[in-house]
Amino acid sequence: MADDATAFAHRYVAFDSLFLVDWAVGSDPAEHIEYVKNYFSSYEPYTQGFNTNDVAIDDSQQKVNRHYRGNFERLVALKTKYDPSNLFRLNANIPPGGT
Repeated sequence: MADDATAFAHRYVAFDSLFLVDWAVGSDPAEHIEYVKNYFSSYEPYTQGFNTNDVAIDDSQQKVNRHYRGNFERLVALKTKYDPSNLFRLNANIPPGGT
């Protein structure tokens, strides 16, 4: 299927990887979070995007845009037309007007 056949260009993907980390209640999570981010950064070059529902809270809007593999501008036009107030803004958000 062509990348622009649907909003999600990753229809060919056979599986999804998700990296999780936890820590004791009351302890400082910084070391654990840093560990999993470093681990994933060594793994990420071997991937071709991410599941839209797996976007990290600190992923940049630019990274989210790249995820759509050429479909972003078309999706911005649809979002601007049908959701100009950005009511549906969670996960890999496409802001109306592309901002």
